[in-house]
Amino acid sequence: MNGLETCRKMRKKKDLRNTLIIFLTARDDEETEIAGFEAGGDDFITKPIRIRTLVKRVESLIRRRLDKTGQPARIVWKDFILDDDKKKIIIAGREYMLPRLQYLIVKLLASEPERVFAREEIYERIWGDVVVSDRTLDVHIRNIRSKIGEDYIKTLKGIGYRFNIPS
Repeated sequence: MNGLETCRKMRKKKDLRNTLIIFLTARDDEETEIAGFEAGGDDFITKPIRIRTLVKRVESLIRRRLDKTGQPARIVWKDFILDDDKKKIIIAGREYMLPRLQYLIVKLLASEPERVFAREEIYERIWGDVVVSDRTLDVHIRNIRSKIGEDYIKTLKGIGYRFNIPS
């Protein structure tokens, strides 16, 4: 299988659809470059590769995929999609519109699945300098779970919360 076929197959797979793909090739004709973009490639670089240029192109692609807070604008994990442009969550094809703070909590946790976010970090990143009750986060987590299900947010008692990708 060549790079074009691999790229097309990756774009068809739900869990690989948003993977950044840069073609690195010795072929520098326009037809090959167009074929790479039509297959779903994000960029096209011809050999010889200049490492600093490659790094800057990767950084640029990543930057364009992030929103103003540095978090992904669209997060996809199996049947879970968080679409930040539309401010909605889609799970197994069903759309969920959460209140602003609940949405921000899910977005934060889903931005780094399996990472444990300490309660203090969540308070700081969601509420900032605003003083809220110690149980505020618990109430929001309970409300999120009642809407999107119990499987996505796990509690680590005395530590914090993490986003879980159900198998």
